[in-house]
Amino acid sequence: MDQYGIGMAPLHTHDTSGTIHVEVNTSHRDFTLHEFLSIWGQPSDGIAIDGHPVTSLTVDGVQQTSPRADVVFKDGQKIAMTLSA
Repeated sequence: MDQYGIGMAPLHTHDTSGTIHVEVNTSHRDFTLHEFLSIWGQPSDGIAIDGHPVTSLTVDGVQQTSPRADVVFKDGQKIAMTLSA
């Protein structure tokens, strides 16, 4: 049995569009970028993705200065991470 009890992680993608889906079988709660990165086996602090340092993070076009992993997902939100080579 999977650790989430729904056959998949509550934060997941369906295709390569970049859309993150949140599907849970319990009452609503907030999910964060930290949790999504952790599910995908990435450092949960959001400092690097697949070994590439994150150079910027924007949420709905606004540059973020707080810790990257603290972003709480909201419906329709646009999150962009820029990575260095």
